[in-house]
Amino acid sequence: MTEEQYKAYAKAIVIGRNYSEFTHKHVALELGIRLNDAGRILSKLHDMGCLTITGKRRNEYSRMFNIYKVKSDSITTLRQQYEREYLENMPVKPKLVPVKKQKTPEKPKCGIKFVDKASVSGMGNPMLMKIDSLLKGVRNELHVMQ
Repeated sequence: MTEEQYKAYAKAIVIGRNYSEFTHKHVALELGIRLNDAGRILSKLHDMGCLTITGKRRNEYSRMFNIYKVKSDSITTLRQQYEREYLENMPVKPKLVPVKKQKTPEKPKCGIKFVDKASVSGMGNPMLMKIDSLLKGVRNELHVMQ
């Protein structure tokens, strides 16, 4: 139920309290709406339990229509129904999702080989291996000089 519908239902109840018994014609004339809309409003109020049907009458075209009477607690009942529907239609708050910690891999799994020394036969760039052997010679000479 929207706020506009709630206001229309409340106005229909206020109009109905002015009469001991009333029909959809009374409501339509006082609210300035069509007879079909007034009938729909009154039937909704009856379904909610705000109105009681005291009888039925025939109009000049031999169609039956209901005669209504307002209950004493109709505004309270209408307000409770409005709040119930309002709470049902409220947006739901999303639940918090716990953050999962990502595991870091201990060793890469891409086929890399780890070696203890740089000059392993069959591995590495030949130019780098030559530079490494030259540096090894220089390091050994410095070691001998000390």
